[in-house]
Amino acid sequence: MKSVMRKIILIMIILIMVLGYSSKVFATYTVSQLQTQYPTGTQWNGTYYGMSPDSTPNYIIRIVAIECAGFAALMYYNYYGFDPYYYAKYEYDINLVKSGDIVRYQEDGTHVGHSVWILSREGDMCTIAECNYDGHNTVRWGIKRSISELSYYFKYIMASEYEIGAENTYQPSLGMPEKVEVTVSGNTAGVSWTSVTNATAYQLIVYKALDWENRITTSPVLTSMIDGRVTYVTADLEDVDEYYAVIYAYRGNYPSKQGGRPSNKFDIGKPIKGITITADRNQVEEGASLPLYINYSPSDTNMDKTIVYTSSNGEIAGVNERGVVKGLKAGTTTITATTVNKKSATYNIKVVPRTTNNTTNNTTNNVVNNTTNNTINNTTNNTTNNITNNTTNSVTNNTNTTPSQNYGPIEVLCSTHVQDYGWQNYVKMGERAGTEGEAKRMEAYRLKLSTGQYTGGIKYTSHVQNIGWQNYVSNNQISGTQGQSLRVEAIKIELTGEIAKYYDVYYRTHCENFGWLGWAKNRRGFWICWICI
Repeated sequence: MKSVMRKIILIMIILIMVLGYSSKVFATYTVSQLQTQYPTGTQWNGTYYGMSPDSTPNYIIRIVAIECAGFAALMYYNYYGFDPYYYAKYEYDINLVKSGDIVRYQEDGTHVGHSVWILSREGDMCTIAECNYDGHNTVRWGIKRSISELSYYFKYIMASEYEIGAENTYQPSLGMPEKVEVTVSGNTAGVSWTSVTNATAYQLIVYKALDWENRITTSPVLTSMIDGRVTYVTADLEDVDEYYAVIYAYRGNYPSKQGGRPSNKFDIGKPIKGITITADRNQVEEGASLPLYINYSPSDTNMDKTIVYTSSNGEIAGVNERGVVKGLKAGTTTITATTVNKKSATYNIKVVPRTTNNTTNNTTNNVVNNTTNNTINNTTNNTTNNITNNTTNSVTNNTNTTPSQNYGPIEVLCSTHVQDYGWQNYVKMGERAGTEGEAKRMEAYRLKLSTGQYTGGIKYTSHVQNIGWQNYVSNNQISGTQGQSLRVEAIKIELTGEIAKYYDVYYRTHCENFGWLGWAKNRRGFWICWICI
C-alpha cells in the first residue's frame, strides 16, 4: 500500500467565539507534574480562556479567567482534560466539596472573591492549591482550609467528574452517537454525528472497510481527537478504497463503555467492487502456457489494479505475477486472483498431456527445429505444413480443397516499437521482431500482409498495461501506445476477407519468466514481453 498524507480540518457547527482559546483535549497531567510546572513561590500571570453554554441554543459565551480563578481553572483543565466552565457541574452546598473541585468564596476579612482548587479533603479539612492570595499572583500548594473557612461568603462549587486519584474506579455514564453520517466530495469525507449528553470530547477513527468488517482495529487509516463542542469534521483520504468512519464519545479521559458508532460504508474514488477471470480456454497442455485476463467492476475503477495470483496445486500448474498459467503435469487446479482490497475470483484449469502428432484429413503438421523459413504449400489433401520453433507468425493453408492455381507466397511483415529504441525496421516471417535478453518492453507494433491474388487483410488488437484490450486495428495501423511507457501485455491476430477462407495465422510469444509460449491460432491471444515474427 502506497504511502499517503492525510489531514484533518475541524469545522465547528456551533457559533463559538474562540479568540485566544487553546483546545488541547486529553493533554492531562498528574498533580505532582503540575506542582513541578507551577511550583510554590512562582508567579502565574497567565489567562485561561474557557467557554460557557448560553441560554440561547447553539451559542457559547467566551470566558476569560485571570489570577486565582484562571489558575484554578487551568489546573482543573490540565488534570481532567476538559474545560470546567463548560463541563463542570455547579453545586451550591459547601458540604459536597471533594478533591478535584474548584471552590469560589470570599476570603475572611476581605470583600474580594477567591477561587481555589481542592487537592484533598479529610473530614472538615481541605488541602488546596491557589494563586494570587497575596495580590501578586503568587502560587502555593498544600495550604489547609477548613469547610467553615470555605463557607465564608461561599458562592459555588465547580464539581469535578471524579476525585483526584480515583481514575481507576471512574465509570462515566455515556452513550454513543445515535447516528454517524458521511458525505463524500472528491477525496474529502465530511463526517457528522449526533451529540452525546455529557461528552467532553469525541474520537474519530477511520478504518478500511475490510478491516472494520473483520474487526481488525489495530491499523486505522486516521485517528483524531475532537473537542466535545464539535459534531462535524472533514477528513482528506488519498487512497482509493472503501471506508468506515467511527465516532467514540469521551468524558474526560474515558470513552463510552458502549463503544463507537460506525458510519455507513463510503467510497473514496472508484474502488474495485469485484473481479472476474476470463481466458481463451480452460485447459492447457503440459509445458504450455495460458494467459488469464481480469475484468474489473466497475470497469473505470481508479484503484491500484495489482493482482496477486495463487494456484491451489503448484505441482499441476504454476502462475506468475502477470497471470500466465504454465501447465506442469496432468491434473486440475484452481487459480485465485486477489486485488489489493481483497476482492477475489477463481478460475479452474485442467492440464492435459502434451499432444505430439495431430492428423486431420491426411494433413501432417511437422515442427522443425532451427528452421529459419516457413514453407507454405497450397496443394490438396496431402498438404504438409512446416512450422519453425523460433517464429511468432506463420500463415498456413487451412482447407482441403485449394484452387488448382498457385497464388504465390503469403508474406507477413511486422514492425515493433521498443522501449528506449522506438520503431524498429520491418521483419519478415521467420525473423524476430523486438528484442531478446535486454529486458525492454514492447509498447506498440504494426502488421501488414501481402495476400497475392486473394483479397483481405490482417487485423489485430493489444492488451495494454493499465488500459486493457484496445479496439482492433488493421493493415499497418498502430496497436498499443507511444510515449506512455506502457507495455503490450497480450495480442490477438486474425486474417480477414477472402484470404481467411484459405489460410490461418499462427503466432507465438516470449514471456518473462516463462520463455517461449505455445502456438496460438486466429484470435487466441497470448501474454507477451516481446514478440517475434
